[in-house]
Amino acid sequence: MFKYRGDYELHKIFTDDFAQLYKVYSPENPVLVPIPLSKERMYERGFNQAEALASLLPAEVAYPLTRKHTEKQAKKTREERLQNHRVFELVDPELVTKRNVILIDDLYTTGVTLHEAALCLKDVAAAIYSFTIYR
Repeated sequence: MFKYRGDYELHKIFTDDFAQLYKVYSPENPVLVPIPLSKERMYERGFNQAEALASLLPAEVAYPLTRKHTEKQAKKTREERLQNHRVFELVDPELVTKRNVILIDDLYTTGVTLHEAALCLKDVAAAIYSFTIYR
């Protein structure tokens, strides 16, 4: 994925695919929530690939979640990924309260990342959807 190459501009190759996905599957008046990186991972990478993808869509972007620093998902086995709980914290619920949330992430492997983020939002959001570019 483009995140490992350190080239932020590569996210633009997904513009048409993401626009089509949004056009077909977007709920009414959504708020986009990119899956956050930990401070350490953000420093290491220099950009958040999910945030880059969210910038391609014509909707408000909000940052109600923070992420704890853990070992890179790519270095974990499937079983280790499935045990990865409580990595997100809801720090600003007002941003998504009673809103249709679209979680944005670059990669869907086991679904744990999106599931854990959705768990943090489920009590405040109206509905939760997810968009990814790769499975």
